[in-house]
Order: sequence, then structure tokens, then C-alpha cells
Amino acid sequence: MIQDFFDIAGKLPDGVTGSELAAGGGGAGRVSCRRMTSDNATADIAGSLLAYLRTTTGAQQLAYADPPQQIVGGYDTRIFAFQLANAPASFSGPLILRLFAEDDDPLRARWEGAVQTAVAGLGYPAPRVVAVNSATDILGATFLIMKRLPGRPMLQAATFAAMVPQAVRLLTAYPKVLAEYQARLHALDPGPLLRAIEAEELPTAGPIEAGISRRSATLDGQLEQLAHRIERLSLTQFRPALRWLFDNRPSDPARPVICHGDFHPINILMADGVVTGVIDWSMTTVADAAFDVGNTRVLLAIAPMELPAVLDSILAPLRRVLVRRYSRAYRRQRPVDADHVRYFEALRCLIELSWVGERRAAGAGMYRNPWGSTRSIGKLISHVRQVTRVAPALEPS
Repeated sequence: MIQDFFDIAGKLPDGVTGSELAAGGGGAGRVSCRRMTSDNATADIAGSLLAYLRTTTGAQQLAYADPPQQIVGGYDTRIFAFQLANAPASFSGPLILRLFAEDDDPLRARWEGAVQTAVAGLGYPAPRVVAVNSATDILGATFLIMKRLPGRPMLQAATFAAMVPQAVRLLTAYPKVLAEYQARLHALDPGPLLRAIEAEELPTAGPIEAGISRRSATLDGQLEQLAHRIERLSLTQFRPALRWLFDNRPSDPARPVICHGDFHPINILMADGVVTGVIDWSMTTVADAAFDVGNTRVLLAIAPMELPAVLDSILAPLRRVLVRRYSRAYRRQRPVDADHVRYFEALRCLIELSWVGERRAAGAGMYRNPWGSTRSIGKLISHVRQVTRVAPALEPS
């Protein structure tokens, strides 16, 4: 989801933003609830991480060239940038520590590690993972270590003045770039990704606990987990829309593709006008390409931003222009069924609404809940209604 670019402008070093900017995963419209780690806690993490790396690599002379520095605290993970000295080749150069939440599914690290490794192995510019740890006894939560990609998010600038030309490019040149790199992803063979997930020996199915499973990479798995969440939390107001999704589920495509699931400007890194990486693969699915296009259209159109209501309403028509230009650019790359795209837009919106309901039920408020504001909920409900003619409801918290 699209993080408020005014809030992050100038705060993040090159190439470290996007993997923490998606919610639900990932991960927009965010209130100031980032989980920044104290200096003492960061020092503890640094010490434990170095001990782990010395054991993992067998290089006892390993040290920090640059100790871990938290880049941004987020709604799902904490991100630290660091670099090692006296490191073996696979751990040389700038690195990223992605530390998951303490209450996250412990299988998530293995899932994301397998996904990113497989996609990078296909020649796509995803961060290559160099270490995965699914135990919580080292850093208090599971984690990934990956190569740090160069560049900055497609939409990020150090000042508001610098943001203006970026916004212009977002409406002119960047829709084509988004479509091109998304279509490149969709052209890849999903077989190696599915085999990588299979090799992790994750549970066959996981809707009972709504956790990570092999079915997490499928449309049916996502529908099952959505249905489980709605029933578990007794979100009865969402049942008609859920029924519409099951009744109108598109047939499976002859050739499913790798879908990023959270493909938007904050997750696209660029340097000197060239794409250097695509980050945040937590919502990857193998499905109809329309799944990815529908998700991107929702994020470009209504993903929350921390803006006054007046400014938000002024930007709304410009965001619709962006959606139209991106959609046209994608269709020039490859055909996509418009009805299927609208279906997946409704699916994404209902998934986000169900996460809002879950965070409220947990008494978590806006924590890890970027869509939880009244304005954002209204946009999600309106979008579901436009597609399904069913109006889910969610009372103000």
C-alpha cells in the first residue's frame, strides 16, 4: 500500500523503504504509530545478530562495517540496514534485516525467503535473500537477511519542491514503467516459485488458523482465509459481499502467473530513471494476471495517505487519471479481462476491511492497520459496492 510520501520524504536512505511500506501485508493512510526501536534494543539486536552471523557463516572474525540502523518502523516488520566487515562473499555489501512482529506467523520468514529467492533466480529484480531464521530465540522474532538494492522508491523526494516533478512523472512516464515491470513479472514461469514453496514443506492448508500454507499462494487459499476471518470474528455484515465473491469467482486462467500482490510506486526502486528493484513480496500469489492488476488499481486509486480531507479530495481526480493511464499501459503489454480485474478489486477491498475488523477485535486500534480510518473504510466500502452492488458496513470504532 502507498505510504504517505510527505511523511517519509527525506527520512530513508537509498533502497530501504518499500518492504516496510505495505500493510496487510504487506504494506498507506497511516497514522503515526510506527514501531521504532530504542537505542538499547537496537544495540541488543546488533549483538545477537552478529553472534548469529558468526555462527551461520563460520567466520568468527566477522564484525560490523556499519552497525544495524533502523530505517523505518512499520505495521508488519522492522527494517534495519547494516554492512559487515570480513564477511564471506554472500554476506558482503549492504544488507537489510527484516525483523517480523513477535505475534506474526513463524512460517512467514520461510515463505517470503522462498518467494524472493525464486523470483530473483528467474532474473527479476527482487532482493536476494541470504539468510532465513524462523526461530524466535535469537532476535525475539523471526527474520530475513537480504541484499540491499540501490535506488529510491519511484515516489519519494527529500522536499515538497522535489516531490512536484516526481508527481508529474508519476502521471506521465511512470504508469508505463509500472505496467512494463508488472507485465515482465507476469511473463515469468511460475513453476520455480511453486516448487520453491513446495520445498519449504509448509502446511498443505492453513485456513483454520488463517496462517501461512502452501495454499497462501493461490486464489482459493486467499478466499478460504478471508472466509475464515469473517466467520471467526462474526463479521456478519461482510457475508453478502463474501458470498458474491464465491458466486462470481472467475475461472482459473489457462496460464496462471506470478502476481506480486502489492505492486505500486513505493515498492518500485529507481536510480537515474531506471528500475533497480521491486520489493515487499509478502502478498505474492500465483493467479490470473487480473489479480495483480486489480490490486494495483485499488492501491493507486484509494490507498490511504496522511493528508487533510480537502487535499485528499483534490488529489482524487489525479489518482483516477493515474489509474486510467496505468491500465491502458498494461493492456498494451498484455490482454487482461476487465470483469476479472473488477472482481479482484472487490476482493482486495474486502480483505482490507476484514483486517480492519480483526485489528479492532484485538483492541489494536490503528496499530498495523493502515486502512482503519473512517475515511479509508468509507472508500473501501464504496469500492466494494460499485463492483458487487452489495454494501458491507463497518461501524466507526
